[in-house]
Amino acid sequence: MAPDWNKLGASFADSSSVLIVDVDCTADGERTCQRMGVRGYPTIKYFMSGDKKGKDYQQGRDFNSLKQFADRALNLSLIHIRRCRRYSLSRSRWSPYH
Repeated sequence: MAPDWNKLGASFADSSSVLIVDVDCTADGERTCQRMGVRGYPTIKYFMSGDKKGKDYQQGRDFNSLKQFADRALNLSLIHIRRCRRYSLSRSRWSPYH
């Protein structure tokens, strides 16, 4: 999943309304993952503007599915998508919700 996740992040790198974020649940992000109720890996959550708890993403994990969801449902207002994982696989972009 990491290559598709990284591709998704790159496709929204210049977006003012979507932020793609990795959180390593075994390192500095452990408290964030506990607060968000992450129990399995990888977990994908999305946050609409103002939403502090987020919702679990339950759709496809391939790039096309992720991109379609973000384009259709999330690119309307400032949101954050977090993928919580046990091990760091790529460069992290952290959200202001630490």
